Amino acid sequence: MSRKEPELQLSIVDDDNQLSRREREYFFESDRVRAESLRTWKIHLTIVVSVALLISAAALIYVFAKG
Repeated sequence: MSRKEPELQLSIVDDDNQLSRREREYFFESDRVRAESLRTWKIHLTIVVSVALLISAAALIYVFAKG
């Protein structure tokens, strides 16, 4: 059993090395798009949280100034 494991791993590594240039470019492109999408969501989340904090601060200031 332990003898077949390295062969299986070697086979997987060999299969990865057999990827065509087009397949490699596709995987790199999908990783780039995924990273860009994640960056966009982080920016949107930051904006939403910032606006929520500003509204909360304004409400607190209004309540304390009024009361």
